[in-house]
Amino acid sequence: TFNEHDNIAPDAFGVKIDRESISGWLVVFLYLGLGFGSVGTIIYSLASVLGQGLNVPYTLLLLTPAILIFITGISAIVAFHKRRPNAVSLAKTYIAMVVLDGLAGILIAIISEEYASTVEFLRQFIWAGIWFTYLIVSKKVEAVIPPATRVWDKFEKALLGGFVAVMTFIIIAVTYAYKSDSPDNLFLTNEAFITTAIEE
Repeated sequence: TFNEHDNIAPDAFGVKIDRESISGWLVVFLYLGLGFGSVGTIIYSLASVLGQGLNVPYTLLLLTPAILIFITGISAIVAFHKRRPNAVSLAKTYIAMVVLDGLAGILIAIISEEYASTVEFLRQFIWAGIWFTYLIVSKKVEAVIPPATRVWDKFEKALLGGFVAVMTFIIIAVTYAYKSDSPDNLFLTNEAFITTAIEE
């Protein structure tokens, strides 16, 4: 039988094979980088959009990227522990989402001419660069998920494609709101829109 302490497990044919433990910096990446990052993204997104007078469709639109990041991060953690061949591609997909989110944030800051969050976006790029490099050069990652067995499945492709589509739609909506001479009310509830118009 498999003893979780000796990292030896029988394969499907009853032959014992080495089972590399998940430890060290890989644990830091999975649980602090992906786990804490995924939960933090959801909490931050909820705090950013709720109570702002945004209508339901736009609120759901803004929350969708955070939900996709959360699903990707948790899926990567599970995939690493189950030694699934798409574990590394899920982790890289998560990192790609972080980079794309930062790029979209900078573009929106330029469009809206509000640069308060620019430093946060730069931190995202640094974080992504560090951990992407780790995934490439780490012997631990190589031992847990051997390069020869790795695949990029339809699941993570769909997650990344959905993320790109949603972020593109958000950028288009923000561009329209800031560049149109008399934009329709795309973002706010009727009450919030009227209140804002009166204040202006």
